[in-house]
Amino acid sequence: MIELHDPRALDLSRWIGPGDTLVCSQIHAEPVTLMRLLAQQRAQLGPVSVFVGPLVAETFTPAHGDHIGLRSYCGTGRNAALADAGMLDPVPTHYSEYARLYADGLVPCDVVLLGVTEADADGRFNLGPCNDYTVDAARRARVVIAEVLPGLPWVRGAELPSDIAPQVLLRANAPASLLPETGPGSAEEQAIARHVASIVPDRATLALGIGAMPNLVLRALAGHRGLGIHSGAIGDAMVELVQAGVITNEGKPEFQGVSVGNLLMGSRRLLDFADRNPQLRLEPTRFTHDITSMRRIPRFYAASSCVEMDLSGQVNAEVAGGRYIGAVGGQGDFLRGANLSPGGGSVMMLSSTARGGRSSRIVARLADAVVTTPRSDVQWVVTEHGVADLRGKSLRQRMQALLPLAHPAFREALEREARRSAAP
Repeated sequence: MIELHDPRALDLSRWIGPGDTLVCSQIHAEPVTLMRLLAQQRAQLGPVSVFVGPLVAETFTPAHGDHIGLRSYCGTGRNAALADAGMLDPVPTHYSEYARLYADGLVPCDVVLLGVTEADADGRFNLGPCNDYTVDAARRARVVIAEVLPGLPWVRGAELPSDIAPQVLLRANAPASLLPETGPGSAEEQAIARHVASIVPDRATLALGIGAMPNLVLRALAGHRGLGIHSGAIGDAMVELVQAGVITNEGKPEFQGVSVGNLLMGSRRLLDFADRNPQLRLEPTRFTHDITSMRRIPRFYAASSCVEMDLSGQVNAEVAGGRYIGAVGGQGDFLRGANLSPGGGSVMMLSSTARGGRSSRIVARLADAVVTTPRSDVQWVVTEHGVADLRGKSLRQRMQALLPLAHPAFREALEREARRSAAP
């Protein structure tokens, strides 16, 4: 291992060359200094392709597209502007597939840029808030370059495996990237959260998506008892409910008493809570996103968000107005797992309008012809106007159930359009 204490001394051309494919740690574990060095040295390195998660720090800009091509599983956060500029090429693949794609060599990886904690007394690093596809990519990579990030928590389950040894270690002063704490939400978002809470029973185990809504839903569940977490992403509100005794993880067949996820997405509060905490563990997607694992959990509920839904229940969670702003993510995995759980179910959440109320998110036909989740996998649907249960319903019954969830200003026109087109 080569240790470089001064980032100004790091010439990336020693390890990265034209045509290389790179994979970076994501979210709080973004190796910010390494990513910025990559941007600064891009002309010397030649054209490279870089796979990233939802970017949090200011690292890549559209100006860097002259020598850097970005790929990602999502268009959220800073990624949206890069996608608009033509620099980001979204990959519409289930999030859980990436580990296997890298492990099997189906997607190439030459260099991995990791964000890690300081090594422990045994010389082991920790990946902090992500136990993701970077592990599998690193096993296939020619070079692994690690950056120690001050303030990154040591999270149980996210230890860097002993068979992965970084060839280069950079100690820089860039702290771990953080997300802002979630605010109280709009009146519409609070109504959606309350409706979701009305569906979830006590002692349920939950999987929640990313963004503000999952935190609002958890806060709306503050009056429940014995809840558990088995999720892809975990946010700030989990901390509040664990400390309040609402989340106990008592109803799970595995990891009782422990909240389990694949990655953390939150503020400093979440990262501080996660540091060496036996009540939290990060597992790879082969466990967190595995349908077999989820169907064994009684009363397992998965709540997810989307961009729009048609009157048959088809879901678009990726594209709005031709812009890639979302992701395939883990939606399909968790919805199917929850649908198979004894006493469980899946919930799709969306506000009834977009663009300041000028357009409806419930539509007769999906405008961008993108189906992220098929209608056959959708059970509960929630907007601020109520709840619809689509289980066992015909196409006509689905339309009748979903129309009241649309904003009143759009219902009559939606019904006319649906009947005229006879949407199958």
